[in-house]
Amino acid sequence: MIRSSHKGLLLLLASALLLPGVSQAQEAPQDSLAPLQIGPVIVHPSLSLRETYSDNVFFTAKDTKGDLITAISPGVTFQLPFRTHILTLGTSAEFVIYADNSSLNVSPFQVFGLGEFNIGDRVKLKVGDTYQRNEESPLESPNGTSDVYTANAAALSVKYAFVDIAQAQLDYTRTSLDYLDSSYRTREEDLVSAYLYYRVMPNTSAFLEYDFKNVAYDTSDTFDNVVHTGQVGATWEFTEYSKGTAKIGFLAKEYSDDSLKDYTTVTASVDLRHQLTPDASVRLLGKRDVNEGKYVDARYYTTTGLFADFTYRFLERLSGVIEGSYAFDEYSNARVGSVIVREDKTAHIGLGAKYSFNSWLDFSLGYGYSNRNSNIADLDAIVNTVTFKVTAAL
Repeated sequence: MIRSSHKGLLLLLASALLLPGVSQAQEAPQDSLAPLQIGPVIVHPSLSLRETYSDNVFFTAKDTKGDLITAISPGVTFQLPFRTHILTLGTSAEFVIYADNSSLNVSPFQVFGLGEFNIGDRVKLKVGDTYQRNEESPLESPNGTSDVYTANAAALSVKYAFVDIAQAQLDYTRTSLDYLDSSYRTREEDLVSAYLYYRVMPNTSAFLEYDFKNVAYDTSDTFDNVVHTGQVGATWEFTEYSKGTAKIGFLAKEYSDDSLKDYTTVTASVDLRHQLTPDASVRLLGKRDVNEGKYVDARYYTTTGLFADFTYRFLERLSGVIEGSYAFDEYSNARVGSVIVREDKTAHIGLGAKYSFNSWLDFSLGYGYSNRNSNIADLDAIVNTVTFKVTAAL
């Protein structure tokens, strides 16, 4: 099932959707529907139905339990373009029902709004807010069961073009996280990011990035910290079929409690997408990052992960994908009462196929295999899933 982020690359890589980014088939004109409009407002409704069988719904090392999972996901987005600006408002939900393990039933939802404004020829302004209520799966949560939380992220971004070859960008995001079952993780995060772009070639820009994040916990200030990250990178678009962004830098995590040891490390990310032929494409995503701790006695954990997929369109409407990922999670310290510092290695492979009946209706079938190998034997887990999905979206 789809679970929200805020959990590092483990969610992106180890729990990736079975059918990501399958190439869209070229649609005949008679297959396309005109945009749905209410006055000047463009409406994009969507609805998907997903049936999944998992042979290990609790992600346990022993005594595994299988189940059939039904997920119904409605959503709608409203867009109001005016002059050179656009306002977007949307909501989506997911109703997940387990045939035999109703304790895992969830109904996450989110509401979001975004305003994009072009002020003159040089200034671009974005203002947005997203509120979501979600539930971590037993794989993600620290206690091996589901953990309900809410998250609200308010964001502001300003981009200014000095000249045709140089731009500056300033972003601010305030995220409020509230956990029901692990309240010690409830916190506020303020993130300020500054970027300076310089176009070194017609389709390539180098950039400098500096991030400052302040993390303040509600129940205790023991783990309050500030994070400084400096990175250099490049972004390129040689053609519309070949795009990429790569960056590397240095991260320093400083705790307000002088008794806690600060942490410094290298951080990096890469996002490469290339269309090999009109029918074949590849994607490569990688990241090394530092996440806030999941356990009450663990300050943080680092995630290093890599995800890749290859998609191929066999026929006009039929395409397939093969994907794989690997993630390594390393925790900051051993838990109280233990001498073992937790380390998890999670591998995933998936196969999928999609048939595009027309421009707004898709059928997908996929298989996924995930293996979490931990140095703590009780945290090992092997999961096999088979998924069938029908998606209608305008």
